[in-house]
Parts: sequence; structure tokens; C-alpha cells
Amino acid sequence: MSEQTETGAMPEQTEAQQSPAATAGDGLGDAGKRALEAEREARKAAERKAKELEERLAAIEAERERAAEDEAAKRGEFERLATERQAKIEKLEAQLQSVREERDALAARVAAYEERDSKRAETLLKSLPEGLRKLYPASLPLEERLVWLETALADAEAHRQTPAGNRPGPRPASGATRSLEDEKAALSRTGLYSL
Repeated sequence: MSEQTETGAMPEQTEAQQSPAATAGDGLGDAGKRALEAEREARKAAERKAKELEERLAAIEAERERAAEDEAAKRGEFERLATERQAKIEKLEAQLQSVREERDALAARVAAYEERDSKRAETLLKSLPEGLRKLYPASLPLEERLVWLETALADAEAHRQTPAGNRPGPRPASGATRSLEDEKAALSRTGLYSL
């Protein structure tokens, strides 16, 4: 139980609930995303190991309790067993309350991260040209929509920087340009164009 409290993850939480909080860092590069993914995998492995160990510990404790109950029953110590069970129930209820409070705090953080990312997605969508807004994949999960928006915005910016109609390559120093006929003649001399 202490392993789950330290990692902050609950068995009831799904991957979708944990993912937005874990990936809330703005501007992570590929290395940061890979590190975040490795951290998630390590956390999942640690949670599985902790759960297995807790199950084994619970089985050992249950076996000890049964043995103690059998022994106490032989001696007629039922009252002591009832008191011990009540103390155990109270301890477990306190732990359960602590876990519920932690779960609620994490759910609030996830909601805050999702709200922030939703607002960011709206802002990015408004900054896209109209033609790209029509292509917006609203059905994707929020994290994937943010990646799409950032990529589309970068592509739109790249197209804005290259004005249409400019020819690539340097112009002659004299400022004169060749006519289409001169271009065809030059290409035909090189063998790349036939008249």
C-alpha cells in the first residue's frame, strides 16, 4: 500500500486519466517525451511489483491470522481476537480514507491539466489558417490534437515564409532575366530539353 501512495497511482485510474497529467509539460522535445514515456513504464512496473508484493504479504498475514485464530480458539481467547480484528478494521479504514483523498487530489490535478491543455488547443486552433482549421481532428484525444495543432501551425508558418511565385536560385547580377525562349534554348543545348 505504501508503494501506491508514493507513486500516486491508483488501480482505479485508467491510462487516459494519468496521461494528461504526466504529459502536461509544454514544449517537451523528443528526448523529453521519450524520458516521460520511460518514466511511465518504470512507474507501471513498480506499481505491478508493489501490487504483487502486497498480495503476497496479505496472503502471509492471512495465514498467520488463521493460525493465530485456530490457536486462540483452542484456548478460548475469542475476545482478544475480536479486539484485534476491530483494530485492524479501523487501521484499514484510515488507510482507505487516505488513499481516497490522494486519488481525489490527483483527479483534481488531472482536470486542471486537461483544462489548461484544452484552452491551449483552442488558442492554437484559432491561430491556424481557415483551410487547416477544417482539417482539425476533433475526435482525437487531447494530447494527440495538441501535437497535430503544433505540427499544422509549424507547417503553416513555413508556407507563410516562402511567398508564392518566387523562383528558387540566385538572379543574375545584372538584374536582367532571361525569357522563356532563352531558357528553352539553354536547356536544349544541355540536352535536358528538346524543342
